Amino acid sequence: MSSDWRSYPFQLVDGDSALEFPAAEGVHADQESDTWFLAGQLDTAGTSRSFAFLTIFNKNRPGGSVVADFYTLALFDLDTGEYGTYTDYDMPPASMAPGAQPKLSAAAGHLDLEYRSGAGTVSWTTCHDADGQLLPYTYRVSLVGTDQAGRLMRLDLAVTPTRAPTPVGASAYNGKIVCFGQPDTHSYFHTGMTMTGTLCWGEASEQVTGTAGHIDRQWFPTYAGGGETHGAGRTNGAPSISTMVST
Repeated sequence: MSSDWRSYPFQLVDGDSALEFPAAEGVHADQESDTWFLAGQLDTAGTSRSFAFLTIFNKNRPGGSVVADFYTLALFDLDTGEYGTYTDYDMPPASMAPGAQPKLSAAAGHLDLEYRSGAGTVSWTTCHDADGQLLPYTYRVSLVGTDQAGRLMRLDLAVTPTRAPTPVGASAYNGKIVCFGQPDTHSYFHTGMTMTGTLCWGEASEQVTGTAGHIDRQWFPTYAGGGETHGAGRTNGAPSISTMVST
């Protein structure tokens, strides 16, 4: 196990195998809710404009088998105050119909996400070197959506690290916290991510760069949307079990 965060495998917190990288970046099959969040500010190369964005990939398996996932993309024009948002849901009853396949595919062991949204397939994947080995915390992100006016939103980024990931609560909590009534919630964040790529919004297409990318990760032993699975109340905006079943 490497003590250098720039190399895999890396143990973020001694004695906690759940925070070993690259596996911590991937899906956790024994956890009912798993969330990947990326946000940042992007500046254009030629027009001196600034944008912000966020994306969320959310996997939920209430009771271990119900598919209740979603994907979100939001863009913000920091000069005009304009914003656009898009969310695609994979919820019951459609997600549980005979023959239905989950829209979200997520690898275990490393970060490799793909979501088949109504606006197109999106992905967030770890890069590989020339020998096929994973490049630590180095990602390709391809996001797409349509805003509330029906305009295309697309963001393609190369994301690279400048510092180590940090467990939530640092040494006081070591990334294991009570969150929404669940004492075994794991969480870490990764700041100072460098980003380069292309942002398209409607008719505009801009080359963009940024140095303030922020990754946030949480995974929960039981469903983090409330309802009857753990009774902890609503949490991340996902519907309750009773709402999904009766829809």
